[in-house]
Amino acid sequence: AKEAEAAEEINMLKQVHAQAVEKLEGGHRARAEELEASGRAALQAQRTEAELLKEKAGRFLEKAQATLAEKEEELARLNEQIEKQRAESQATSEEMESAHKAGVERLKSSHANAVEDLEAVHAAARESHSSALESLKAQQAELVTIMKSDHEQNM
Repeated sequence: AKEAEAAEEINMLKQVHAQAVEKLEGGHRARAEELEASGRAALQAQRTEAELLKEKAGRFLEKAQATLAEKEEELARLNEQIEKQRAESQATSEEMESAHKAGVERLKSSHANAVEDLEAVHAAARESHSSALESLKAQQAELVTIMKSDHEQNM
């Protein structure tokens, strides 16, 4: 009888154990399913957030590229203006230098012509002065002769 009682108690303990194991496994399964569902939800939220960030980053990148393109165009325009002004300045500088050289040459030529003209006028004046001096001397000699003649006639 004691053996039967012990066997019955063992069976009962086995059943309680089996129920406890079943309950425990069911709890673990439920918890695992709950954690899995929670993990899926968290993963989905992270994916959604990542997609939003990716879209935001894409829009930011597009804006940055557009701004960069505008700045590059502006820089190209400014460089073009600088080159144009540099070329104009160079041309103006070359024109001024050329005009200055031409002016200096004209001035040298004018000066040389003026010196030649002045020398010619001076030579002509010297010649004229000499000629006038000779003429005056001749007239003076003639006058002296006339005066002597008059003086001799008056005496």
